[in-house]
Amino acid sequence: MPVISMEQPIENLHILAVDSFLVKGRVTDDNEIKSIRISIVNSNLIPVSQTYSFSPLSKTTSFNFWFELNEIKLESGTYYLLVSASDELEKTNNYTKLLINEINKELTGVWTVSKSGLSSYIKKYFNETGENFLTVSDACKDISFNSFSSQLHILTESGNLQSIDISNKELVWEKSNLHNYVFPYYGNLATNSNITFVSTNIGDIYGYNEYGTTVKSSSITDNSNRPGKFFFHRQYLIVQEIALGSIPQKIELFFSESGQSMQYHSMVDLEIIDFSSYDENRILIWGNTSSKMKVCTLNISLQHLDDISGFPEEKVKSVAMVSETKHFFLCNNAIYSYSPLSFSISVFKSGITAEFIKYEPLTNKLYVVGLDAINIYDINSGIQISSIILDNPIIDLEFSYNK
Repeated sequence: MPVISMEQPIENLHILAVDSFLVKGRVTDDNEIKSIRISIVNSNLIPVSQTYSFSPLSKTTSFNFWFELNEIKLESGTYYLLVSASDELEKTNNYTKLLINEINKELTGVWTVSKSGLSSYIKKYFNETGENFLTVSDACKDISFNSFSSQLHILTESGNLQSIDISNKELVWEKSNLHNYVFPYYGNLATNSNITFVSTNIGDIYGYNEYGTTVKSSSITDNSNRPGKFFFHRQYLIVQEIALGSIPQKIELFFSESGQSMQYHSMVDLEIIDFSSYDENRILIWGNTSSKMKVCTLNISLQHLDDISGFPEEKVKSVAMVSETKHFFLCNNAIYSYSPLSFSISVFKSGITAEFIKYEPLTNKLYVVGLDAINIYDINSGIQISSIILDNPIIDLEFSYNK
């Protein structure tokens, strides 16, 4: 039987999720040692790192090397360096406890999408400096990011979904004909918990993992409608359903883990612009009637809708949730702040001409997107801190992170 003795690392060594440390030890055996495998495992003994392998083919061997750990997605916690040695008959495992600290989540880029003719242009900005990332020979509908796998997802108006490796711009996987040969294509895209969801024109909703494998699927109950916007709230998926050319619209609730419908279908007499979270059990539905904005509260457990009064007598163009107690919404010439707890509305910025707004939580900034510039504001002070001049009007803006 192999006998393993370790000198390094010491027990309870503190390291980072991206780090290097010395591994030094010795293995002896009465028989010839066939293999030594060294890796890091979690508390469930599941490998979380690369594996270093050796084939000594001798009865005594030593190892002395630097273990390079580069797992930026690892969470803080207790892990183990596993050294496994085998001869022809038996195997011995040795565990050394490691205390790993995770790498902080960081903003890695601000991404914009613009269109010209049948082509789309994706640009990445960092510290307000932009670079052209990719040109797509199709009209882009939406983009999203899977930060866990560092993939950019691109959904086009022709019903194609592409996953692009951000590090090398190479195609990882692709799905086509999501329009089901029904035009125009009304599909939507969203990434949640490292799964990318997309809808088809016949009411199907698919969830793909980083390899393009279908891991979740469901369908809206009324397949004569088209799935619209997705919104994830706790364990629920809320789906807008659009009957072509008509208002009111419907919403349907699903359990996001199983994909099972909650069999709740509510008619809402507005054109839905967006959703946002209110509290654990309630969401806000933002939209417009023919003449002005309208906001409703949906109580999920009671499956009940209530209208909220007191909003400006104008249409809403875009919504950005800062927290469940603070929501920003954009109207024709002003950005307002709304608190659901106190039902209070105040002007954040007036004299604003913009198309939509987006909130970035790590830097606590509000991105106000106009036709020729993106103006960036500090949420707390309301002061404009920088701007990005645009070459062309953009149709979408998204954020990417290191994890």
